[in-house]
Amino acid sequence: MRLLKQIKIGILAGICMISYSCSKILDQEIIQNPVSINAWENPADAEKEVAAAYDLLRTAVSNDYLLFKAGDIRAYDYLNGSFGSLWAYYNDKSLLLYSSAMSDWSNFYKVISQCNLILEKIEGIDQSKWSGNLKDRYAGETHFIRAFSYFLMIRLWGDVPLQLQAFNTEFISGEKVEKVATVIFEDLQYAAEHLQWEYSVAERGIRATKGAALTITAHAKAWFKDYAACEAACAKVINEGPYKLVQDTAKFMSIFIGKSEEGIFELNYSFAEKELDPLGSIGKITLPDPYYRNNYGYMLACPPEGVKAALFPEGKPDRRKDYWFVASTWNTTNTSLGKYRTLAAGQDTASGKINESNIIITRLADVVLLHAEALAALGRNADAVVEVNKVRKRAAAPLYNGNGSIKDTILAERRIELTGEGHRFFDLVRTGQLPKFQPNISAADFQKGAWLLPIKPEIVANSNGTIVQNEFWK
Repeated sequence: MRLLKQIKIGILAGICMISYSCSKILDQEIIQNPVSINAWENPADAEKEVAAAYDLLRTAVSNDYLLFKAGDIRAYDYLNGSFGSLWAYYNDKSLLLYSSAMSDWSNFYKVISQCNLILEKIEGIDQSKWSGNLKDRYAGETHFIRAFSYFLMIRLWGDVPLQLQAFNTEFISGEKVEKVATVIFEDLQYAAEHLQWEYSVAERGIRATKGAALTITAHAKAWFKDYAACEAACAKVINEGPYKLVQDTAKFMSIFIGKSEEGIFELNYSFAEKELDPLGSIGKITLPDPYYRNNYGYMLACPPEGVKAALFPEGKPDRRKDYWFVASTWNTTNTSLGKYRTLAAGQDTASGKINESNIIITRLADVVLLHAEALAALGRNADAVVEVNKVRKRAAAPLYNGNGSIKDTILAERRIELTGEGHRFFDLVRTGQLPKFQPNISAADFQKGAWLLPIKPEIVANSNGTIVQNEFWK
């Protein structure tokens, strides 16, 4: 089977709009194959449409999501000059309210509409044309992509329209998070039941698997404080899955090149396949000169001194310090996130098109530490310590010996291990710790929902009252 990355969304030139009323609410397009009249005749047509869903997901989950919408900059762990003081938006709400990059959910609904189209059309392909479990695989991947998209959306915006049809002419209101969660868990269960643990080394991590479905299930269960179900899903991934922590620190960067033994789900990038966005590359906003020429610091994501000290206290060994961050050749104090420094061989660093690190959505270290969080929440502290020390031992960092709160220790370890991977902000919201670390969101504002993003005003205005702005942003 050809790799999904080899099938470009550029082949999908035809764009079909849903009805005027619905499009005004969701501000979305439905993407279809340009030969849709003759499409869906065989599994190869379904393969192309599933590839399109992955490409649309990659567009929705770009570096602005990873670092800004969900990740470490919004959590106050990094500064970035191009965004100014992102947290100052909370003092002038209009800035973030009218920032389309932060308030517009249309890219996610493009993904969801594509998934709905696949699930509707795939049943029309003659059963005799399918071989093995290929139909189950495509359907399972599609259910996973839709579930993952909705899970991201409820964590970003809270109540969101629940669209389960490719073509819907009705007004769609914002649904309560709990109702959307029901669909998320149903989709993830379907994916877990119909997908295999692994398919091929070439596809490792870049396509949905049973492990990816179980991992997102674990995260969603933790989000809703169902730590018993979270623990069970994590344990299944750790004990039954094919994943292994990369133990050789000299190979740490292989995790972000992608398709490592540790990778569970990631978004694939390849210079050879022309999959890179020169303006949106994660490397462009994290890597100083000489990785990107003349990248002197203004555009970079750099941790404040207090954060660096918290991540890696002076005098305590930790191999991650040498691998997770890089320093500029012109200013060694300007330390920036260096996880995404996989460079395409022979490319000109001035072009801005050379970084091809995969975006890691989740990997085994994430699951191990989430498992520790679930175990601690269930009162199984001794078991939680074992999990935390798996990650610390790999980094040659001091093992946790029982000093201090185990829950705080786990949160701190996730901060170190997963820095820059889009987890920190959600970790702080999930554990109720955001006001402690984000000085611009008070406890009162946190309770009012300041951690949610605003909904694009045009979407609210055109919804005839069916969509309501999030409370903090009114």
